[in-house]
Amino acid sequence: MEVRNSNFAAFIDIFTSNTYVMVVMSDPSIPSAATLINIRNARKHFEKLERVDGPKQCLLMR
Repeated sequence: MEVRNSNFAAFIDIFTSNTYVMVVMSDPSIPSAATLINIRNARKHFEKLERVDGPKQCLLMR
C-alpha cells in the first residue's frame, strides 16, 4: 500500500511471514520504485535470517 501527498510518502508492505514494514519518507519526490526495491532487498535478507535463526530459537525456548 502506498500513500503519498506533497509532504510525505508512506509504504506498508508484507515484510516476512509474520511481520509488516512501514516506511515513511519526508521527501515525496523519491520514486516509488526505489523504495519498493529497498524493501524487497531487506525482505530477502530478513527472511534468510529467520531461516537461519529459527531452529536456534526453538531450542532456547525448551
